[in-house]
Amino acid sequence: MNSLKRYCWNPEHAPYGFQTLRSLIECRPTEQRKELFDLLLNFASVDDTKIRQAALTAVTELAQSNAKWQDQIEVCSPPLSPHP
Repeated sequence: MNSLKRYCWNPEHAPYGFQTLRSLIECRPTEQRKELFDLLLNFASVDDTKIRQAALTAVTELAQSNAKWQDQIEVCSPPLSPHP
């Protein structure tokens, strides 16, 4: 998880990091999914514009891919900042 966070914090790699995070959300067991969702949603509110935009793109794509993800995103509220 820490390696993925570091990858997402790098503005040059963020789009790839968030695509990986999105794939993990879609494929991981339910008990791991909440932590992954929280991480993604936290990144959607960071100050860095490139990172925030990449996270928002991943959130939007995830929501549009399946109604269950859209429902999950709508009910999730991000906890603390995803800083490494």
